[in-house]
Amino acid sequence: ETFAKSRTTQFLDPVMVLQDFEKGDEGWYLNIDSLKKGTEFKTASVKAGIVSDSARGSKVFRGQYKLANDDYAWALIGTSFDHYMNFAVIDSVVFYAKGNGSIKLSLENWISPTVNLKAATDWYALSSKWKRISVNPAELCVGSANEETCFTTWNAVKGGVKQFHIFVEGGSEFYVDDVTLYGALF
Repeated sequence: ETFAKSRTTQFLDPVMVLQDFEKGDEGWYLNIDSLKKGTEFKTASVKAGIVSDSARGSKVFRGQYKLANDDYAWALIGTSFDHYMNFAVIDSVVFYAKGNGSIKLSLENWISPTVNLKAATDWYALSSKWKRISVNPAELCVGSANEETCFTTWNAVKGGVKQFHIFVEGGSEFYVDDVTLYGALF
């Protein structure tokens, strides 16, 4: 009985804030597709996009962008880990977002254009109101190849996540705040 009482909620349900934008950009970056068809970030950097938001009562990231007229055009905000991260036991990834396009989460192990493991969500439509987006591993179904399943995408990436990306499509502006991992044991 003593062992059971010594367990704490923090141990059973660890939480790791990846980015809340309160202390700056801390290793986060912006990127766009390499199609050279006109996609651009109008926000110069993550640091330049950090603004105060009265609705959230905190600092958030605001990104303005223009996507090329191409189905493969994309823009993202994200971070790359120094070492491969084992996400196998995470419960969920939660973040807040708003904007005028769509957004998705992608956990990746990108080594080169031909070696790219990815587990991503479908697109979530954004609006002018903050939306809490909670993603569990069963929703990370989109991979680098069309024939992949939720099981194969997650299993391919979960033990060695190198990049954490939030992609946008459509629209011209998005906001992100409080990117948090639940159940992370690292």
